[in-house]
Amino acid sequence: VHDIGHPGTNNLYQINAKTDLAIMYDGKSCLENMHAAKTFQLILNSEKNGCCNINVLESLSPKQKNQIRNKMIQAILATDMSHHFSSVSCVEKIVAEMRIQNLSWSGLNQIYVETVMNFMLHLADISNPGKPLKVAKHWA
Repeated sequence: VHDIGHPGTNNLYQINAKTDLAIMYDGKSCLENMHAAKTFQLILNSEKNGCCNINVLESLSPKQKNQIRNKMIQAILATDMSHHFSSVSCVEKIVAEMRIQNLSWSGLNQIYVETVMNFMLHLADISNPGKPLKVAKHWA
């Protein structure tokens, strides 16, 4: 869902072209904000649009729905390339702290776990150029 509705351009293009997305999201992670919005529109309105019900959140409590929605949005926003270097730095600090304190991944606090999970989605998002050409072409 992190790239649903992707127009094939990047945020910088959106901002420079003054597109509706750039204006709507004030040039801040405009594509990622749109991906998150479209994801939840699809999930929450699937039955209304004549589609099968894909609302995987419907059996959850309002609190659980909100928690999952917030985590999904944060993960999608973390795929914005403008945050790449600060994200790398943050994860490097987490790993360094883990080494100093001799912590395992299971010993991390929840904020660090979410940061690393978001970073893993970002890595998956940018990994295509590192794949064999035949695979990369298929996914491009």
